[in-house]
Amino acid sequence: MKYIVIQSFVGRGTWLHLDDEKEYVELYNDILIPSFARYCEKYGYKHVVYREQLDLIERANQKYGDHHGNLYHQYLSALNHKDENVDYFVFPDADFYITQKAKPFPETQYIAGAPWKEEDLIQRGKDPKTFKAIYGGIQIMTKKAAIELARYLEKRFLDYILHDKHIQMQPNMLTVGDWINENNIKPEDLSFYYNHILDDIINRPWTDEDNEVGFWHLYGKNKHEKLDYIFYHMEGM
Repeated sequence: MKYIVIQSFVGRGTWLHLDDEKEYVELYNDILIPSFARYCEKYGYKHVVYREQLDLIERANQKYGDHHGNLYHQYLSALNHKDENVDYFVFPDADFYITQKAKPFPETQYIAGAPWKEEDLIQRGKDPKTFKAIYGGIQIMTKKAAIELARYLEKRFLDYILHDKHIQMQPNMLTVGDWINENNIKPEDLSFYYNHILDDIINRPWTDEDNEVGFWHLYGKNKHEKLDYIFYHMEGM
């Protein structure tokens, strides 16, 4: 099976008002994204990184009056690959560090991702009995699913820009959730092995499970410190 992995890192991503913007961008460009490139080369996956903003997102940003960097970018960019001979699209965030122990991606019938918890949906004003969504971080889709999602999002952006129809800019996965629910899609669960979130490292013990992690997701702030934490503890880097 042929996989294409699409990452987007436009400007400084979705982070604003950074004191160490240069070091932050270098972290992505010199360490994090290249770690995914090495992983893709190992398993024969095509790896594409987009760094230029899409006109559609820029027009929405100007109308919205805010900067949304990478949000939606990788999904819309799938349209650039609609004619390629691939079976699966993978959409990981740019803040992953991939180790040598990372396993290959699984297959899916249509779309695989980690389902939102009920309490998170309720917090966002959604009824978990009627609304389903998957978390960001990483998702795997068939080519058909990826292209259909991209076209759906393209239409939602144009409806917002031209007709003032609301689109949820952040978190963007709620709009992906709209697509899931409007089309009665039942996502397959994607193991958190592929999205091992490193959130708070203060007083965090290193575990045997951590030694086997392939996909570290440096979620949130303090990404340099989190990567240092991994490097300090990880064996066989």
